[in-house]
Amino acid sequence: MEALPESLRIPEAIANACLPPEDLPVLKLIKFNLPPLHKSTAFLNPTDYLSEYAPTLTAFDPAAIPVPPHAVVKDLERAILSDKDICSIVLVHSPQHRNEDQRYPPWLATLWARMERAREARTLWRTAADGIHEMLARTSTSKEAAERAKQALTVLASLGWTGNLRGLKAGGTISDLVFWFNKKWLRTDHEDGMLEILAYDLGLNDSDGDTIWSTYLVLALAQAYANPNKYRTAASFQWLRGLGQGFAMGTRRRLGTVANKDDEHWVALAIDSENKTVAYGDGFRKKVPKDLCKHVDWWLFEHLAIEFQWTDLPIPEQHDSHSCGVLAYSALANFFEPARFPLPESTAGSMADERVKAFLRIVERHSGEPNFTSESRGFEFTFAHTHRFPRPVDGNPSGRTGGTGGVQSGESKHEAEDDSLVGSEASLSDDEGPLPSDDSGSASDGYSRSSSPTRAPLRTICALPSRVRSRARINSPPLTSSSPTSPPTLHESDDDLPVSGSSRLRPSTPPSSKRTHSDRATDTPHVTPVCIFCPPGDSNIIPTLRRREKSQIVWLLDRTSQWVQTDLIIAHCASCRADYFPDRITYKDNDSRRERLEFSSQYIRVSKHGGWVHQQIVVLQENALNRFHAGWMNFADWLNDCTGSQRKLTTRQSQRLSVEHFSRRLLVFHGKDRDFSCEAHPSTRSFTEAVRGAIGVNGGILEAAMSHGCVDCTHIKRYHSDLVNEGSAPALGSDSEVAGMTAEPNDDNVPDLPTDPLIKQLPAPQQQDAPPVGSPRGYVRLAVMDGKTIKHQKCALDACQEPLVNYRNGRFCDAHLNLSNKCGIIPCGRDVEHPGALTCDDPSHISWHR
Repeated sequence: MEALPESLRIPEAIANACLPPEDLPVLKLIKFNLPPLHKSTAFLNPTDYLSEYAPTLTAFDPAAIPVPPHAVVKDLERAILSDKDICSIVLVHSPQHRNEDQRYPPWLATLWARMERAREARTLWRTAADGIHEMLARTSTSKEAAERAKQALTVLASLGWTGNLRGLKAGGTISDLVFWFNKKWLRTDHEDGMLEILAYDLGLNDSDGDTIWSTYLVLALAQAYANPNKYRTAASFQWLRGLGQGFAMGTRRRLGTVANKDDEHWVALAIDSENKTVAYGDGFRKKVPKDLCKHVDWWLFEHLAIEFQWTDLPIPEQHDSHSCGVLAYSALANFFEPARFPLPESTAGSMADERVKAFLRIVERHSGEPNFTSESRGFEFTFAHTHRFPRPVDGNPSGRTGGTGGVQSGESKHEAEDDSLVGSEASLSDDEGPLPSDDSGSASDGYSRSSSPTRAPLRTICALPSRVRSRARINSPPLTSSSPTSPPTLHESDDDLPVSGSSRLRPSTPPSSKRTHSDRATDTPHVTPVCIFCPPGDSNIIPTLRRREKSQIVWLLDRTSQWVQTDLIIAHCASCRADYFPDRITYKDNDSRRERLEFSSQYIRVSKHGGWVHQQIVVLQENALNRFHAGWMNFADWLNDCTGSQRKLTTRQSQRLSVEHFSRRLLVFHGKDRDFSCEAHPSTRSFTEAVRGAIGVNGGILEAAMSHGCVDCTHIKRYHSDLVNEGSAPALGSDSEVAGMTAEPNDDNVPDLPTDPLIKQLPAPQQQDAPPVGSPRGYVRLAVMDGKTIKHQKCALDACQEPLVNYRNGRFCDAHLNLSNKCGIIPCGRDVEHPGALTCDDPSHISWHR
């Protein structure tokens, strides 16, 4: 938008005095005083206001002047913008100000226009607030609906009245939220926003086989049906062909969307490829439109050569003229998860409550991605066993509405570029606090390596991802298998140094010198690195990856377990702004940043302030876990003791190293390494939840391990009588001896245990009798217990150190056992939902514990 001319710009003091601030909460806007609106039945011509003479009044109170009618204000603003000769305006609508000698500056028209926008918003929000209060006043309103209505009022007490909606690809403005409190027909952007939230709530990703698409899908099917030849070849239909091919190959199972019928009614559509059905839901109980049926049937037959059966999608009957959008959404949600999304009642109160639900979810997305870290301030958790179920993320970086993993969510806490992310406190912080900060180097995404190292001990970590698409441009005779292959060189453009490949590549000509035509002609094949997110095209327009210009010094724990300072090179795509780190690729996905992992990197970042670890250290950590069951802290302590370096590997860094390594192992094992993505620079908890969401809740458990048994880890239980029969039982009275162990010479003059006075005071161990012959004897299995993971069982209250009454699943000691009937979320204090429950009936508390 072009800036207003100087004459139309409202003075800052006037704007502050007469207009509501942009961040003014909605409930305060409702009470904001605006100048009165002039009401007149006489015809007012906007051109009568215009004057080519200079203003005569510069000091006046705009709030004391009545505002012209709304239609006049719109035409007046348009007329002034289109005529540069207008220098002032005359107030022809106000008798007390109607004087040709009293000419006002043109910015008064701009002020009126902004007043009218504020007045219109104030009117709409007043109606919305009145509707919420009516919900609370109705005796038929349920307790849950009343709580949501109160929550909506709380939101309006802090939500700014103007601006754009964030977190949704459908976009929109704050004023659009008023639709959720009135009885108007929902627009396309409202439906698309609800579908996007549904895809997020369902946790759809590429591996699920389910997808939700925006309302555009049905329009695209109509276009494809009208142009079948174009559909089969045109790039504009590639996404739709891919969706159909997914059904044909079995990678797509169910698809859901909302369609617009005759530009006046919303209906639900759900395709089930396993059952070969197309479900159609219409709140008015009308038949499927013939055109829609033809378009869908043709598209499915085009890819599967199978005719699908049309069925009725369960949907509440519509009794008004405006709830079709809400009902279609509810039917679609119920189709995917009936237990989680039951169909609402088709009453006026229920429909109003469903709209309030949608409003709260949209505002939640607008305010930022919901997470327990930000929502649980002031809360403590007292459950003996905590279980967190991940919220899967969408890994589609294409940026289009809809996709293989469902409607794109587009939300993120990280709206800035990686420059701020890496240095932010949340970039790699654990949920229990930030990761340890290394003393050296500032956190920045702008890493690069200077052309000539300035420090002798510095090494180089290059961001040379294995998945970068490289195209060799041959300027010399092709290399054959018999010719010696020298390292490929990088094609340079001016002074830029692109990077690519699976190992560090160096230019054939020093970076400080210009490359001549002869240099290019005699080089070995050039490798032009290409961003994996940018589509391939003509060689002259493909954006090559360039290194970041800024230099960054980081610390590296190298393969010899020594801390050394290194230069870090980050490749950057100038087209899509993707950044290629040694262990991950971050890219822009609408309003957020996401990342994909590198699975062949030699280096892994473990600290938000530039701490990196060589892959060989990961191997040491894995062996330490396998051989002597060393946890994160023990491994870090052991490594620090061995190296003796002043710089230490902290427990948090050791934990991050293990999580990064084993997450990659799991993703590769489950075949998710190509499709996995998560938010850029996540915390350890967010990262593990994303991995868990990709591989499934039980994805880290090998089914074969549950039934495995061998002589090394499992054997039939033996009893004392068995040892006696084998002749390996201790001698009579020697209860302190270990069966099967030979006596060793006592070289240290240590007294024998049987003669120790303390041993004589201890009772003899009880011997379990062997079961009768032929009955099950049971098995003894190896179990690894880690005191840092399976903590000592004590009362859940921090101040109490007494033991638990119930060690299996209890939470409290005998003195505090009465607290078992209180909600486990502190400081809730409410009674539990039912005997045996761990939380109250608050949905947020119940969902967190799940």
